[in-house]
Amino acid sequence: MGAGQGDEGESPSSDPVPNQESLGTMWLATSQNWGSSWGSPKLFDPFHGSWGRNPVLTGLDGSWLLPLYNESQKAAGHQYEHSVLLRKPPSAPILPLSEWASIRFNRSSYLVQPSVIRLTPGEPALRVYYRDRRAEWIYTATSPDDGHSVSFCHPPSVWRTVPVGHDSCQ
Repeated sequence: MGAGQGDEGESPSSDPVPNQESLGTMWLATSQNWGSSWGSPKLFDPFHGSWGRNPVLTGLDGSWLLPLYNESQKAAGHQYEHSVLLRKPPSAPILPLSEWASIRFNRSSYLVQPSVIRLTPGEPALRVYYRDRRAEWIYTATSPDDGHSVSFCHPPSVWRTVPVGHDSCQ
């Protein structure tokens, strides 16, 4: 099966977590004193069904890179979900979100919880890791330009996931 192609005939009822919120919203609270106290939460909602499971990565230019995945179309099937990288320019305020660019990860249906790491400190190359909802692979993508663009997602053959209850040492 090609990266991100999925099983278009999959029924939402085959989802192991069928009742997870698909219209969830994200909230933002800020601190001016390193977390000793927090301001009132404000709506930080790039799109309904947004889920951020990983920290912000700082771009080489001081921008913020925030990986998210979207499952607002979950009822139609996982093939309609996708991941994005939000990019806040260094001079832009946190809110409004209109200041942030949204870079869509190509062929990212069925792929959730994108984690972005810098391969070498001070260098622009990034690697993205995704969890596969079908529990088959850990997918990856790369960015040669500090998150301005991202390659197609693909499963590396050496990182196959092991089914729960399976002894991987056999």
